[in-house]
Amino acid sequence: MADGPKSLSVLRRFFEDARVAGPKGAYEAITREPEQARRLGRFGGTYKPLGDLSAVPYVCLRLPTGGGKTVLGAYAVGIARDAWIEKNYPMVLWLVPSNTIRLQTAEALKNARHPYRAALDEAFERYLFAADAKVDVSFDEAFAFKDRMYWDQRRYRGRWKPRKHFLGPDHVPAFDGAENGEEVQCAQAIDSLPGVRFWIRNVARHPNSFWLPTATDKFYPDFVAHLEDGRLLVIEYKGAHIADGPDTAEKRTIGQLWEKTSGGRGLFIVVEKTVDGRDMRTQMAEKIDAS
Repeated sequence: MADGPKSLSVLRRFFEDARVAGPKGAYEAITREPEQARRLGRFGGTYKPLGDLSAVPYVCLRLPTGGGKTVLGAYAVGIARDAWIEKNYPMVLWLVPSNTIRLQTAEALKNARHPYRAALDEAFERYLFAADAKVDVSFDEAFAFKDRMYWDQRRYRGRWKPRKHFLGPDHVPAFDGAENGEEVQCAQAIDSLPGVRFWIRNVARHPNSFWLPTATDKFYPDFVAHLEDGRLLVIEYKGAHIADGPDTAEKRTIGQLWEKTSGGRGLFIVVEKTVDGRDMRTQMAEKIDAS
């Protein structure tokens, strides 16, 4: 089955039919179809159940070298979930023939920008916002910049004095990490942007803070900025060691959905120390200019 989309379509049919006729019946019905018999050629044959696991469907999708086996596997996970398992987040055992391929595949799946990971994110994104997850993202959530909104919070006592912090240079809520750590560096980059009118260090789990819903909790981005053109820029900073983790992927997806529902009034970005040679300031400036 050298055609990826056709292979995935047949795979979905196999799982759906297996729910009715069983794996053996579904396999033999599909492989007897003239087009499938022609494509399979000598690789067709009788379905042989997996010993004591006769009710568990299994099938091999054959593709030539360079045919996109791994990305096809990533899409197949979502198909198996929808058409057979019927659980939002099933456990997946990904088998590979060598340790080298294992390492390569693991690195690709951890990279949020890689096509393999994108295929999985696409398959599972809608379940992040499924009805039973109780996630409702709206731009019109009750958030406002207010005087003394963080009067009860521990303050930043470092040497740097921001020019544009909404509460003033002496009332900045404390940052996570070191006095001149990466989160402070991100704040300095925000403060230097000409398009920013003012910004605030958003305090997690504070009643006055900006938040977005996740499937199970609330997400409080690190910074919220009011731009000169009236838009809201929401910034989440992530260090390199967690930038490609599942928690960051969920936050990125939720933030992007919030941006889409804002009607052009809001921007969301996950900032890293460097991305393809672009520093924090450049990442945010490009986001503002491109949107």
